[in-house]
Amino acid sequence: MLAAAAVPGQAAVTLSFDAIPDRGTPSQFYNGGAAIDRFGQPFGSPGPAFGVSISGDAFVLEKIRACPGEPFCGSSAIPTPPSGLRALGAAFTPDASRRVTFNLASGFTGELSFWSYVSGGALADPGSVIVFADLSGLQASFNPVLAFVSLPAPTTCIFTFMVVTEVTGCSFNKHTLTFAGTARSVVVTGAFFDDVTFGSAGNGGGVPEPASWAMLIAGFGLTGGVMRRRRTALTS
Repeated sequence: MLAAAAVPGQAAVTLSFDAIPDRGTPSQFYNGGAAIDRFGQPFGSPGPAFGVSISGDAFVLEKIRACPGEPFCGSSAIPTPPSGLRALGAAFTPDASRRVTFNLASGFTGELSFWSYVSGGALADPGSVIVFADLSGLQASFNPVLAFVSLPAPTTCIFTFMVVTEVTGCSFNKHTLTFAGTARSVVVTGAFFDDVTFGSAGNGGGVPEPASWAMLIAGFGLTGGVMRRRRTALTS
């Protein structure tokens, strides 16, 4: 029982970004902290303590709004996210200094799934998602890449300054990356993201680490020894 308690099942975590203010930053919101509004001030109540911190050029874009006849309408060039409210925006220039990094100290296993939208046209750059084994998303020999996907900008959804001139293909698309091992950081660039799920949504628990397996086996051995000793005491 002690060993079982030491290996808790880690449920999949989904970030919808709906509770973040328009144009705010999530930073520590999914790590038990407050969201940061567009003026750099804490906003609202602390978020859920999922153990997920977010760094880099991250901001939350407001829901699309219909404003007929108005010249400017918030994020009217962006399709409505799957959650129906807000989506995370990553830098449109996919380079090392302009990216969004999700760090999960406890790690997650199995898969990463998310919805993403990349705007088309001359102003857009392709996006990407990289899953790393270690924290901070630093690509090096000691931090292997577990999964990668490129998110090319569509050619049928043309984006100009606050205007979508062609609507075909302007939508969020679902992606699922599967991998072996334990991931602890995810780097995203050049797109809008929503309903990001760390771990298998259909699986309530993660896979124990080798050290946890050893503890579990030792716990079973200890339990068996106690039961054997108790049985001997009762028969004597």
